Formats: sequence, C-alpha cells, structure tokens
Amino acid sequence: MSATSAKPEHEDYSAMLQTAIRNASTPSSSWPSSSNPANPPSPAPVVRVWDRTGEVTRFRADSWKQADTLLQQALQSHGLLAEGEKCVSMRAKTALEPCGYRRKEGAIQCLEDGDQSLPKHDAVLELEFDLEAMLNDDVVHFVRDLKLPAKDWSRVLSNLRSNGIVQLDDFVNHDVAQLLEGVDGVLPNLLRKKLEDVEKKAKAKLAGGAEAAAAMEKVNQSREDGLTHEDRASVELAHLGLAEGARPEDLVARPSGGYWHGKRLTLNELIAAHGLYRGIMISGSAFANSGDPNLKATVVELKPRYAGLNPWDSQQIETRPDITSSEFNLESESASDLQVANGMVEKFGESSFRSSVAGWSAGLNILGTGISGGANRGTSESSRSAAAGSTRAHSRTSSKTKSLSKSKYYMESKIVIAVPPDYLKTSQLFEDSSKLTSYAVCKMHGRVHCHERFLAGLQAREAFMQQVAEDPKSAVKSSLQNLLFQFGSHVCPKVTLGGWWRITADLESTGAISRSEAEKAASEAIENAELSSFIAGAGAGGSGAAGGSVSSDQSTEARRQGSRSGSSQVRSASRTSIQQTWKGGVSGLTAPKWRESLKDEFNSNWQAIDRDMATCTGIWNFVGDPDLQKALCYEWVLQFWRSFGFATDDVPPGISYEAVCTSTPEMQSLIEFAQDTSVRKKSEALAEEKKACEGKEEGNFYDAEKKECRLRQCLCTVQADLVLGSTGTDCLYEGATDCEGCCLEKQRASCESFDECFKEPGYAKKRILGDLQCQAATCKIEYDKDTCCQPEKFARTFKVEFDVTDWGNCGKSDTVTLWLKGYDTKNREVDGKHVEIDGMVTGTTAKVTYQAGDELYPQELCIVNHNAHDALCLDEIRVYNNDVEKLYHIGNAPDFAYGDWLYDGEFCSSVG
Repeated sequence: MSATSAKPEHEDYSAMLQTAIRNASTPSSSWPSSSNPANPPSPAPVVRVWDRTGEVTRFRADSWKQADTLLQQALQSHGLLAEGEKCVSMRAKTALEPCGYRRKEGAIQCLEDGDQSLPKHDAVLELEFDLEAMLNDDVVHFVRDLKLPAKDWSRVLSNLRSNGIVQLDDFVNHDVAQLLEGVDGVLPNLLRKKLEDVEKKAKAKLAGGAEAAAAMEKVNQSREDGLTHEDRASVELAHLGLAEGARPEDLVARPSGGYWHGKRLTLNELIAAHGLYRGIMISGSAFANSGDPNLKATVVELKPRYAGLNPWDSQQIETRPDITSSEFNLESESASDLQVANGMVEKFGESSFRSSVAGWSAGLNILGTGISGGANRGTSESSRSAAAGSTRAHSRTSSKTKSLSKSKYYMESKIVIAVPPDYLKTSQLFEDSSKLTSYAVCKMHGRVHCHERFLAGLQAREAFMQQVAEDPKSAVKSSLQNLLFQFGSHVCPKVTLGGWWRITADLESTGAISRSEAEKAASEAIENAELSSFIAGAGAGGSGAAGGSVSSDQSTEARRQGSRSGSSQVRSASRTSIQQTWKGGVSGLTAPKWRESLKDEFNSNWQAIDRDMATCTGIWNFVGDPDLQKALCYEWVLQFWRSFGFATDDVPPGISYEAVCTSTPEMQSLIEFAQDTSVRKKSEALAEEKKACEGKEEGNFYDAEKKECRLRQCLCTVQADLVLGSTGTDCLYEGATDCEGCCLEKQRASCESFDECFKEPGYAKKRILGDLQCQAATCKIEYDKDTCCQPEKFARTFKVEFDVTDWGNCGKSDTVTLWLKGYDTKNREVDGKHVEIDGMVTGTTAKVTYQAGDELYPQELCIVNHNAHDALCLDEIRVYNNDVEKLYHIGNAPDFAYGDWLYDGEFCSSVG
C-alpha cells in the first residue's frame, strides 16, 4: 500500500470518513462460518427467473451452472426459446443470442467468475429479450398471452417491429394477416380474434380523439395565420428540399423544442422525457448558470409491477395543479443577479423562490412579487422585520439607479407528476456502479467477504480491485467522486409540466435616475410587449413556449415617446431592451395561440417548468449499503462546500452530517447557510476591494459589477444626450448628472444665453456677466439663479437720480456726501460706502452711479450737504438697481420730496 502524505486533519477525507462512520454505526456483524458437516444437508436454493413482465418461473439448483441448464429448459417450455437457441449471461451475450440474463442476489448483481455457488437466499436470474426491447409493456404482455410456440412468438414480434408497432394504439389500420405473416399452420380463430379486438379498441380510442384532431387543425391554422411573410417564404423553400419520408409539419418546429404538430404522450413517456428518474447535481455552481438542470444518468426506475402504470397507479402519480395559470415578477438593479434568478427558474422553477427553500436564492438582490409561498427573497427584502422592510422599500423607491432589470412570468401549469418512493427501485447502472464503491468502502474498513457481497461482473473490476488493494482510501475517494459526477447528488421525483412565457426589460441609463421612474419605464415596456401579444385575445393568466427567445431594442421608442409618467429624465437618459423567452409550447406566437399549443392533446410540447426542490432526495437514500450511504452523503457535503469556495473547516459546528443526509429540511438549512455565508464573504471581499480602491487615489470609484477601480465619472446633458463630464475629485459622486462640477468648462453654457431670470419672482438677469457660466450645458433657473441672476432689490451698484429744485432761495452744492444703509444677503445691517458727489445744479436732474461695496438691499438713503451758506433743495430722489440687465426701480426717498431744503448737516430718508 502506498504511503500518503500528511494533511491537516480537516483535509484528510478518509480519516474523517472512517471516524464519522465508526462513530455513527456499529460495524456489520461478521459473516457466518462454513456449515457444520454434522448437520443434515439443506435443500438446494430456489432460483427465481424474472423479466419485464414479472416472474417467469422458478426452480431449485445447486449451482449457477445447473441454474443455467434449467433456465434453457424452462424458457423452451414457456415458448420463449426455440430449439437450438440459448439465453446466455449478458457478459457473454452477442447479437446472435436472442436472450441475456444477469445473476443477482436480491437487487445486487453477483460476480460471474469461477465461483459457481448460489447464494442461499434471493437467487435471481433477470432476463432481457432483444425482440421485446423496443416494445411497450402492453404489447409485450399481449403477445405473451397469445401462448404461441417459440418460433411463431419471435416471428410475430419481428412483424410488429417491422410494421412500426410499439404500443397497442399502433394496431389501427394494420392487416391482421400481415402481422401474422410467416407464422406456421392455419391461423387459429382465437388468435385472429384477439388481434382484431386489439385493432378495434385502438380505432375506438382514435375516434374518441376526433375532437383533439379538430383542435389540432384549429391551432395549425392559427399558426399559419401567425407566420410572417419571411416565415412563409422559409417554409416554402424548405418544402422544396424535403428529404424522403420527412413530414412538412416538422418544418415549423421552433428552435425552442416546441412543435406545432405535437402529440399526446403516455404518462410513462412524459416521465422519461423529462428525466424524473435521472439525478441532478446540487452545488454552488448549479444556481449560478442558466438553462435546464444538467440531468445526469438514471438513478431509479419503476419497479416491474408498476412499469405498466395501470389507471390506479397513474392516479397516484399524476394530479392536476390547484392553480393552472399564474403570474409573478422578479426585479433587480443588478442584471447579473436577475440573470442568476432567471436561471434558477429555468432550472428548478418557481419553487426555488418559495419560502420553504428561500435559502437557495439567498444573496440575490431580488425583489419577487406574486410568488406562491410568499417568497420576496433577496438581500433587499430578507429581513423578518416588517418595519425594516417598509423602510427599505421606501429607501428603494426614493433612491437613484443607473440600471434596472425586471422579468415577468406567465405560468401555465398542466399536470404535477410525483412518483411515490415505494414505486421506485435503483436502476441497473446505478446499482452496478454503487456496488463497486461499496466494495472499496468495505475493504477500507477491513471487513470480510467484501468480494462476495458487492462486486459486480464488470470488465473493469480487476483493475479496480487492484486499485483498492493498493490504496483503499484513495479508491473510495475517487469512486465517490465518480458516482456524484455520473449520477448527480439528488433525485427530484416531483415536477410540474406545462409552459411559461417570460418578458424581461433591461433598462440602462448613462446617469443615475429615480428608482421609481426606472420601475415605471421597465413596467411600461413589459406592458407594451404583453399587450401586443394579447391583442388577439383577452386575459393575461399565462403564456410561454419552449425555450426560444426574442429580443428587441426599444431605446428609440423610449426616447421618442417616453414613459406614461412623462418623465423627461427617463426619456433622455435611458434605453430599454426587451427579451421574450418561452419554455414549453410553441415560441413566438400570440398568447392565446400559444396556450392552445399547450393543450393536453399536444402534451409533447410540455416542459418541466418546476422541479419541487423541497422534495429532492439524495441519491444515497437509494443505496442499500449503510456505509456507502454515509460516505456518499459526506462526500457531497464536502463538494457542496467547496463549490462555494469554502475550505472544509468552514462547515459550522451546528451542522450535523447525519441530519443533513437523512432530512430534507436539514439539507435546505445547509444550503441556506452556505448561500448566506457566501454572500457575507463576498460582501466582505467587496468592501475590502472598495476600500483599497478608494484609498489609492482621491476621487476613485470601485465598480463592483465590472470589478474595476477607476476615477469617478460624472455626466453632462448636451443637446438632450448624456455625455461624459468631469472625473475624479471634480466629480461629486459616480454617475452624478448636471451637478455642480459635473460638466467640463467647455461643456458649460454661458450666462449670456440665459434669459429666464424673470421666471424667479424678485430676480433679474445680471447686467454685467463677463465669463460667468451656468452649472451645466443648459442654464436652468433652479441651478443658475445665483450665478446668472440678481435679486432685484439687492445690488452692489445703484443708479441714484436727484431732481434739484430751482426755487429762488435755493442754491447749489459743490460737494455732497451720499451713502445707502440696508441689509446684506444674510440679513445683517450694513452701511454702504460714503461717496462724494459734485455738480448739484438747481433746475437739473443729477444722475449718480453709486458703488455700495458690499451687496445690500437699501432701506435708507443719507446725504450730507457740505455748503453751509447755500441750501440744497431737492424735489425727488429715485434709487435703481444698476447690477441687473434692465434698470430696476427699487424705490424713492420720500422724505426729500417737494423741495426740502438741506443746509449743512446729515439728512436721511427711508427708501421705498
């Protein structure tokens, strides 16, 4: 045995596995020793012979060799083997032998080597007949019941296959004589009557489907009506190149997988078509990728006695859903989060967002509405506090965003298929594969009789046994990994079949816009697409088709029309693209026509639209070996953790391996914990990256969506289009639009072009603007009032007009001092500058430009006459704002009216 390198304890899988299993269960009791010769001999073991119809016969034999001989005799007596034919081991079978068998001990395949001893109990020979391989169970039973001689039996089976008869319904319009061609002797009346009875029943069933045929024709006409000119041209061209035997209706098969000329499948065919018996791998990556789940190999199958699915069994498996039509929405500011969420719906269905498995969608910033089970899931809605949720909802609608993605689903649920566990048994492939791993686990524990208990007669067994002998721990590890890779980790035997139609609106804005406006724009785009599809019919209960998609760019229309709310911000700043996706039915039709393609008679168009995650069970539950059950589940847990990027020591102490492996709720708790832990770690890593980015240089911004560090980028609206503006420290915050500092100097408009100051009461345009610029490329009163406009009563420069009286006693004043008193913009009392004025001449109007210094709103005008010997007589003084484009009359100084005489001294008057 090769030595293994030392590893940390939590990384030594084999040691952990052995310890866990040793603590969890008592080793199996040792096998009994050889029988005591003194005891009387026991009777030979019973060998039961089984095939797909049930038990064929049974007999006693002392060895497998004797059982082989007795088998040939029994099959010949039952008319299943002709003289000279043999049924041989599947390992040795070639195309020449009509029959093959497998040796089994109960459900476990036995080793076919030199040891010919029979097991004391449950010896089984399981048969397969080549001629029956492609036939439905009902046909196989029917032909067996005819009790034909072996040669005639094989001839009838060959005739059925060559005439394309695989199920009883196929007997319609087939000549009975043709089906019995080559059968020796005169045809017994009983034999002919049985075949004719089958044909009559098939015809009656077909007649009962006349209504379905009429419905199909109606849908076909609807399909033709819905074809565009280009569609028809494509179909016509395709008709010209039809291969021999091809059907014209195949040409209108949509890429989605839905066919307009669908057919009605049996329940067994539906189950097989949608992989209910196949495994899926539940891991971190399973939730990150879109598309259908990666179905693995078949893990289970129906037990032989249920294989035919009689009406009673079918009723236990197939039910109609309580709600057949429904709608729900998913919404996120992160397009990648919505893509993951839509991928989960594509893979697993709506159930992946229900409250019972809400942890499976943890960490997604998703708002979900209308989901059955009450699951508004995601980091934005995960709190259990209603008050906190209300606060977040208000914050969300009042916030700004640069993107919003929203998907609306129309669901049409047709049937629910749920196979009871007691109807199932392990598939032969899974059984054979698991036995090899059981052998390795058995050897790793040092137990005895591992070879006899588990090894199957596989060609690769010798090499595998050698690997186990050299390093059993490594063999166990690789075998467990191979089982999970081949069969997945879980089987989900409950699915809802039907179809859905999804409309996704992706809104992208070059600048930050209101979240509520973005939601309105996205909802309107979806509504427009919905209305265009429902225009041919009423109602909106559901729609869809089978995985096809159509997308369109509505940016031009959005810019032209805008949203119904009239938001110019949304019109000019964003573009909205629409994508429509269908799963189930025929894609690309109007909603009413699409629903017709999902009728029961076209159930081949159905898709698995929901795999109930709450009912998924681990594949280890289908393993009979308890040691392998534990080992397989433990390996899945480790792989599951690592799929999230965790080390094995991240598994929380409170998580019980045994509970996870035996309880679906515990498994869901494990998944929820993993998702939440993953989100926390990603958030912590994001915070560190953001901190490092912003710490490198002032003005940096970390783009989490693109995972890049760059300078902040602001935007500027130029001629109704958003263009790149300032960056770094000049930019207030990432995505800010038309803010102070957002636009580059060359982008900013000049105040000279602004003529809207009058729109603000009490304001006027400044008279001298110089190089003053507006905040953005277009001047707006709300942004540029203080830069380009001037309060009408506030100024630094005033025009003062003096009417000097020419009365006889009045003279002139060579020197007068003038100043204004008032309030500044902060409502503080200020005195303007004192200035001297010359040239007050009687009978004239003196016009003076007064520079107050500080900006003020004048309340008083004061004058000092410095000529003590000659009075200055004034009729009226008028005060104007000289800083605005057009002189604004602030008021008069009324105390100087009507020829007041001013001698030496200070005189003041209010201004109003």
